[in-house]
Amino acid sequence: MRVNGGSFEIGSLVDLGNTRYGGRAPEFEDHNFSPDHLQHVRRLAASDFWGWLTKTSSSDLRPIFGNELEEHGRGCAINQNCGTSSLGNLRPSKISFFGLNGQRKLRIVISDGRFNCDLSVTDIRFYEKDHETPRLEVVQGVAERLAKGRALLSVGLSRAFLKDDQTAALHWLQVNNIHFEEDPLGSLFEFKKDMEIKSC
Repeated sequence: MRVNGGSFEIGSLVDLGNTRYGGRAPEFEDHNFSPDHLQHVRRLAASDFWGWLTKTSSSDLRPIFGNELEEHGRGCAINQNCGTSSLGNLRPSKISFFGLNGQRKLRIVISDGRFNCDLSVTDIRFYEKDHETPRLEVVQGVAERLAKGRALLSVGLSRAFLKDDQTAALHWLQVNNIHFEEDPLGSLFEFKKDMEIKSC
């Protein structure tokens, strides 16, 4: 991440250098590259980034991931070696919950009119730099915006894994990022620099 001296941040154009295709269903987007060749090119203007998000978004999950997407328990998943993609942008028809559950895990409950899903939120911007401690003020700020603002969700499928109550490993639907029309680049998520206290 750029905040830690790396190349990636929301809304940035990054040159990966030479790549080698490594995709297979549903992870058709996968490419292999060397981290040594990464180069941050520039950050897009907020309006350009929002335009890209809206242009690539859908109000329906199945056009993103394929007709094999099905409800499993409270979530949604796809069988291994099925589906048409593993990443996309969703315009949800309804968001009925966003916040920490009883296990202090960040969850969001959404509907696209067909599926009603209780999903994990994997956006690391919601956590302190240890990637474990929730940033409660950011969670609250986003919850307030979701209640009144226009939002797009970057959604994705996890790597296939076997849950305790399942007999086969599945790719589980999750929310990777949350974007707002009035703040596409996510200034709400930015870490505040520590204030230097000087003695008199």
